[in-house]
Amino acid sequence: MPQKGRTLQQYIYEKTKNPDFKKCWNDLDKEFEITEEIIKTSEKAEITKNKKELTFNDLKKELLTDPEVNLAYKELGPEYDIIRQVIKTRV
Repeated sequence: MPQKGRTLQQYIYEKTKNPDFKKCWNDLDKEFEITEEIIKTSEKAEITKNKKELTFNDLKKELLTDPEVNLAYKELGPEYDIIRQVIKTRV
């Protein structure tokens, strides 16, 4: 838990001194990139559904209909399951 008065960046900097944590943290980069691309795509396309904005899950579902995106997502799944479990165990 971050100490009072420390920023999240400072906390992460301290935690990444641990090589295991740093590896897990860095392994999440691809997932963050995918999430950022989903958000950018949503904003750029101004995608709406029934005159309301799509939720993240709706957009994810729509993007996963693309076979190439779906395959990449499935290939990354087991790796991120392990990373999540490692982080969950350590937190």
